[in-house]
Amino acid sequence: MLDGLKHALRRQYHAMRNLGGAHYSRAAAAGRKLPKLLRWALKFGFLCLGTLVWLADAALYALSRVLPRPSSPSPADRPEIIYVAFSGHTRPLKQLAALKGLGRHRIAFFGHMFDPSLFSRYCDEVVAFRDVWHLKRLTRRRRPLAFHAFGQPSWPAKAVIETAAAPVVFDIVDSLTVMYGRDSQAHAADIADEKFCYERADGVVYKSPEIDYLKQWYDIQAPTIHLLDYCLEDFFAPDDVKPLSEETGEYHLFYTGAVFPMSFPRETHCYSQFADIAKVICDQGIHFHIFPNLVFRLDYSDYEQLDREHPFFHWEPFLPVDELNRRCARFDLNTKLHFLRGTRANTPEKVSTATGNKLFSGFEAGTPALVSDELHYEAQLLKEWGTGFAIALGDLPNLKRILDSVDLRAMRRNVIQLRRSELSMRGQIGRLAQFYESLRRDARGARRR
Repeated sequence: MLDGLKHALRRQYHAMRNLGGAHYSRAAAAGRKLPKLLRWALKFGFLCLGTLVWLADAALYALSRVLPRPSSPSPADRPEIIYVAFSGHTRPLKQLAALKGLGRHRIAFFGHMFDPSLFSRYCDEVVAFRDVWHLKRLTRRRRPLAFHAFGQPSWPAKAVIETAAAPVVFDIVDSLTVMYGRDSQAHAADIADEKFCYERADGVVYKSPEIDYLKQWYDIQAPTIHLLDYCLEDFFAPDDVKPLSEETGEYHLFYTGAVFPMSFPRETHCYSQFADIAKVICDQGIHFHIFPNLVFRLDYSDYEQLDREHPFFHWEPFLPVDELNRRCARFDLNTKLHFLRGTRANTPEKVSTATGNKLFSGFEAGTPALVSDELHYEAQLLKEWGTGFAIALGDLPNLKRILDSVDLRAMRRNVIQLRRSELSMRGQIGRLAQFYESLRRDARGARRR
């Protein structure tokens, strides 16, 4: 019980801290310049304010339970789908944007830490929830065709499942169970939320064979549907962009996403530590560009020093997705060089089944991919589509020779063709719409009773 209370308080602290999204990040950066005692006083005051808001929302939710639920679907000229996610990840964004394009549904998005201006482009309604009680109150008021709730963290999805009077579809960006193992003590509360959602949702959307492991570990009885992150035409770079290598004769590779400093323990962080890998690549006369995800706001002095010292390494600024894709369109390969290197930085199940938006963002830029051979599922997909290839860690010193031997132009042509057909989110979204319809008949399935 005490562990549950501690988790709830910690979760609420981070929820309130993130309520302002980018505004909080700027405030935090400014706050670091203040005296330490004043910083702690501000943090304490903010936590007290957040706790008062949390208690007020809990009281309002308790009052709302006295009122009757809506007995009919939410008023709209079209069936409504409500997407729910903690953050504004590209997976829900691409799905709701493509679904909106069908013109058959009213789309709403309930989120906590996201860019309202971006989601408003594709939604009829955008709502920011403050905490679990506020989200439950919002959910209780609505009766859409379906809720589509996303995990990592999974507590918003759990709140919707506990409250909704309509079918709930559970989807996840990265399964913490697969990533850290069922017995991870550091993530025990989040994994418990994830287990609840998989076992109590009315439908499950998955993106990789990790679902096979999850079905062994959890009692997943709900119908499932496979849906990759695919490509959204709105983020495409032009088809006719020529890579820089055709002009200069020098290859350019890039990586976008989470990066950890080399000072972090290798045993737990080597999966996304790239300074040593970058040096091996750049010493061959190959340009390597890293566009870091700055959400973590870590000390990247080792990468910045490499950028100053090595003419072929480029530590790039953070860019919005459309601008990022236009920039990367001139490069040869999108890389995902995640290697365990004999550690347990991730579980073998996670590495072998991993896939995500990074791969398809590269396709949106028009670039094929180079991935670690430990990413078995993505390596298999790239081979099947002819849109890239895998490499072993031991072969990286020979990368220049390998690049000279493969047909990058053919891979690029395949990317340009497939991103508008087989790998288009708008081309695949009809299957998800049918999945929602199939759940209509079981609005409160036995799994949640």
